[in-house]
Amino acid sequence: MLCVYTQYSTHPYGVLHTLAHTPARVGEGGKRTWIIGNMKGTAEYQRGLWQGRVDRANGLDYSEERSETTYNLGYYRGYTEYESNRRGWDAATREQFDATYVNG
Repeated sequence: MLCVYTQYSTHPYGVLHTLAHTPARVGEGGKRTWIIGNMKGTAEYQRGLWQGRVDRANGLDYSEERSETTYNLGYYRGYTEYESNRRGWDAATREQFDATYVNG
């Protein structure tokens, strides 16, 4: 998928704006894939992803406590994919995660 980013500054205080121009046809993955791909880069998604992992690692029940869709998607993925993701981490990353986030 081709996505062109344009940066411009027309704000009176010189704030730089970035626009993502997407083609009319999003492509093979479709609109849903494009939207999820863009959500993954947000701070809210990343925050939800890590909170989901931490909750799962500590044996807590699944809980969506926020109204933000982006956070909840990250939380869902972090919680449900924790075991799979953890297997992909190297030993040092697993040890650091456990030492930092897991109550033990």
